[in-house]
Amino acid sequence: MVSTVKILLILIFASSAFASDWIFSRRLPQGTRGGASSGIPVNIDSSTTSTWASLQEQNISKHEKDRRAILALQGEFKASFEFMETTLLDTRLKKDIPYASWGTEIVKVIEDRGDFISLQHIMVMFFKDQGSGQTIGPVLVKHWRQDWQWEADKRIVFQGDNHWKIQKLALDETRGRWKWTVFQVDDTPRYSGLGVWNHLKSASMFSTDMMSRPLPRREFSVRSDYKLLLAMDTLVLTKNSWNHEQKNYKHINKLGVDSTMNESSLLSREIGHNTYARIKGFDFSAAYSYWTKTASYWSQVREFWDQYMSLNSELKMKETVNGVKLFAAHFKNAEDVKVLAMSVVKRKKLIKNLIESYIVRK
Repeated sequence: MVSTVKILLILIFASSAFASDWIFSRRLPQGTRGGASSGIPVNIDSSTTSTWASLQEQNISKHEKDRRAILALQGEFKASFEFMETTLLDTRLKKDIPYASWGTEIVKVIEDRGDFISLQHIMVMFFKDQGSGQTIGPVLVKHWRQDWQWEADKRIVFQGDNHWKIQKLALDETRGRWKWTVFQVDDTPRYSGLGVWNHLKSASMFSTDMMSRPLPRREFSVRSDYKLLLAMDTLVLTKNSWNHEQKNYKHINKLGVDSTMNESSLLSREIGHNTYARIKGFDFSAAYSYWTKTASYWSQVREFWDQYMSLNSELKMKETVNGVKLFAAHFKNAEDVKVLAMSVVKRKKLIKNLIESYIVRK
């Protein structure tokens, strides 16, 4: 198996700029930026899923229908990622080159406590060697995580420069709403938003309020002229796929100590469309084996962050420690047989010491 650290550092996604299923970029004369490798063909599964069928049952509560929609996000997918700037708020600029890439990944339910559901994304990719034509892989990356909390009492708000604040929420703000929180590959927080599910016969939709979020890897690796995104996202679930739509405003400055999202200095607006199309016949065994092997380690990482967020009002993180990023240290630990063989107490201490070395203390 190819190193997960290496693949995440160089961020290779299989790409085909003019594939027929792209939403934005199928006719763009200037092409797109993004992954340049060639992935192996996949077979789209157009059958109706059992999770979607359960969502259509009659005489279930709105809350239970919401839960079933969230659980229906799990599965095996071809994930396509597209982003395009549509509006320049600083008219001296030129629109950025659109971005397009795709990969293959599973979405797995790792926790379900009724009012709380956690979904872990794990990428498994195979590539065609341009020289020999041979298949390379599997390349595996523990990808992002999404947590769903019913009527939560707090949320994270990104301030810029690896700094988050924990915002307390009043009951009237969250009554009847889900908090949707996205976490980075190392399980550090990323962003969260509040929203409501709406269920129609052919689709279920969840839309968030305005969220403050860090630059994605596709941007911070090539852009340094803005600090954060102000975003409103919509998830659209159908009988055999789901879509993640984004409306992002590129915010020049970080949020000040007492500032709000209304005090905004914006460069541009972009729209994003991530398509999760179910596939069949693809070898995802590496993802399931990886999770079976490493789940206990990542559970303890999540446990640390749950405790930290319950006891603190903000979080400031270092980019690296001794030249190593936190995700790289975690990825190495998660597959180290000595670490996995440790007692629960000893491994918790290892994880605590590691993460705390990346937290900036006042």
